[in-house]
Amino acid sequence: MATGDGLLVRIHPRHGSLTAAQLGGLADLAERYGNGLADVTSRGNLQLRGVVEADHGALSDALAGLGFIDDLPATGPQRVVFLHPLAGLDGLRDLRPLADAIEAELRPLRAKLPGKFCIALGHEGTAPAVAADVEVAIDADGNAVVHLPGAQPPEADTPCSPPSQGRRRQEAGLPARIVALVLEFLARRSAKRSPRQRSDVPANYLGLLPAGEQPILAVAPAFGRLAAADMRRLAGWAGRHGAGELRLTPSRAVLIPHLDRGAADGLMREARAAGFIVDADDPRALLVACPGRPACRSAFAPAQADALRLAGVAGLLGAVHVSGCAKGCARQAPAPLTLVAQAGGYGVVLDGTVRDAPLAVRSAAEIEALLQQVVATGPSRGEAIASLVRALGSEPGKEMPR
Repeated sequence: MATGDGLLVRIHPRHGSLTAAQLGGLADLAERYGNGLADVTSRGNLQLRGVVEADHGALSDALAGLGFIDDLPATGPQRVVFLHPLAGLDGLRDLRPLADAIEAELRPLRAKLPGKFCIALGHEGTAPAVAADVEVAIDADGNAVVHLPGAQPPEADTPCSPPSQGRRRQEAGLPARIVALVLEFLARRSAKRSPRQRSDVPANYLGLLPAGEQPILAVAPAFGRLAAADMRRLAGWAGRHGAGELRLTPSRAVLIPHLDRGAADGLMREARAAGFIVDADDPRALLVACPGRPACRSAFAPAQADALRLAGVAGLLGAVHVSGCAKGCARQAPAPLTLVAQAGGYGVVLDGTVRDAPLAVRSAAEIEALLQQVVATGPSRGEAIASLVRALGSEPGKEMPR
């Protein structure tokens, strides 16, 4: 995929997991064939940036050598099953074989599925990590609850009302039953009815997460952006203090599981000193932004740089989404404050998405000054929103042309 800084090469680690050796190898490839940067995506994948087209073939060969290239079809989603980042940890059941079985069962249907179709697979009691078209939760005994968001539990077992929907089933034979549920999804989609009804805000894992005797360190690079040095640092930590495994999350964090408990606290301090987000109260944890200009051809503004200017006010407003254009690649869910770059500045949207009409259009400097004035008065979030509406010269909900 061509972008403003060269080709973007997407990598889909199996089960959202990679080894320390693989991540270290990616750091080398990012420097050799790209601009030394990689992004963790909202689907828990990686993408290398700045690749020259003439090097694409050599890079593909190198990625295959690291175990990242397989024989997936050219059409349809690259990975159908999104395995929860915490799956199998803390003594929980290993769901990787089930994920592979579901992938294999759905292979004949893959070309019919939309590019971002997703089955969320995790443990019962753990919220799905992504907004999924099908949700599957497995309990400690291997029973499964399968859910199609937005669908009603069936009255009877019929081809259009899959027998697994909303009911407990044994894990054995589950992949075949999920095919029926996917067919239900396709039928709904062909009727132009979307089953997805809930927000797609991912869980935000940060800091030390309990997992029995071996805690998990969750760190996030700002905006998911990793330099080659960051990748080598993470790989080194996983190799020296963990089991050599790293997992990627939809909140663009990196998990290092199976840590030596004695090293965990010191490693968290080291990660903080290296510039990673490790604390929930770090204002950067509330900022979401696409690369923006000059990395993206579609962008009207340097979204990430402008987002950082608002870090001081993010705590009052909550999540702040800064989008370089109207596509909203970094976030589709509503945010308390969404800024959408356009030719004349940023469209300001409160409690909405990039698809909503803005209250006003202002420059990044004007928005920064306005928000600093609002925060200086020390209001509550509700008062801050009301102050912003008054300052922007529009009533809540009043639509303005974009």
